[in-house]
Amino acid sequence: MLVLLAIQYGLGLTVALNAHSPPVADTTSWIGLTFDNLRWALGHGSIVLTIHAVVGLALLVCSLAVLALSLSADKKLRVTSVMGTLAVLGAGCSGLGFLDTTQPWVSEMMGACFFVAAVAYIALCGMYGARAPLDATTSEPETSVSPGEHTDG
Repeated sequence: MLVLLAIQYGLGLTVALNAHSPPVADTTSWIGLTFDNLRWALGHGSIVLTIHAVVGLALLVCSLAVLALSLSADKKLRVTSVMGTLAVLGAGCSGLGFLDTTQPWVSEMMGACFFVAAVAYIALCGMYGARAPLDATTSEPETSVSPGEHTDG
C-alpha cells in the first residue's frame, strides 16, 4: 500500500506539471462529470495520466480490502483504516476534479489526502506489527531450558 502511494505521488507530481483538461462534458452532475473525467483519463490522457489513474484505482481497491479486513479488528485499526480509505477517496475525487479546473488548491487537496493516507497506513503497519508474534521466522515450537538444566545436542 505504501509503495503504491509513493508511486502515485510521483506520478501525480508529473501529471500536475503537465496537466491538460479533457473536453467539456455535457453533464451537469458532479458524479457524471467525475466518471467522464475518469474515462477520459483512462482512454485519452497521456501515458503518465493513464498510469496515474490505474494506480489510483488499484489504491482504491487495496484500501477497500484493508478496510474489509479491519472490520473484525479492534477499534483503533478500524478507525485508522477508515481514515486511510477516506483519504484515498478524497485524493481520487480531487484528482478527477483537478482535470476540470487545474487549480493549484485542488492539487494541494490531493497532496493533503496523500499525507493523511500515508500516515494512516504507516500507523496501521505499526499497530499490526505490535500485534504480530515476535518470532515468526521459525516454524518450530519454542523450547525453554531452565537455568542449570543441560541439553544434549
